[in-house]
Amino acid sequence: MIRRPPRSTLSSSSAASDVYKRQCLKRVHSRGGVPFAVMHLYVDRRCHALAPERFDNEPVIPILQALPGVRIGGARQTLTIASAEPEFAAHLKIPLGAPVGLLRRVIWDGDGVAIYVGDLVYRGDLIRMEVELDIPESTEAEA
Repeated sequence: MIRRPPRSTLSSSSAASDVYKRQCLKRVHSRGGVPFAVMHLYVDRRCHALAPERFDNEPVIPILQALPGVRIGGARQTLTIASAEPEFAAHLKIPLGAPVGLLRRVIWDGDGVAIYVGDLVYRGDLIRMEVELDIPESTEAEA
């Protein structure tokens, strides 16, 4: 069973913000010279202190998975379709107001405390979503 983090750990209260603000990593990812994502990643400063050089230069999730003494309790991500704001349009080299995908990813530890919050903005023209649906087989009587 995956525990959901308490809503208070995801709020913008000063206590929650204090844990993350000091370790905000901003990145723009590109492929073939074309930027496809802008990322604002917030890592619990206690986790960041265990491998600061790695967090500053490598993908965050594999680092969290490998940290000694850190147990991942679960994760959730939410995708919302929106319009590009000025900062993201500039970084992604797309028109202001162009479609983008806003992805909020949260990973929490075994105690339900958020240790990673990622706000990712993807170019809308490069998003492809595929979900496997779990639909039970119908019986002849139901068909």
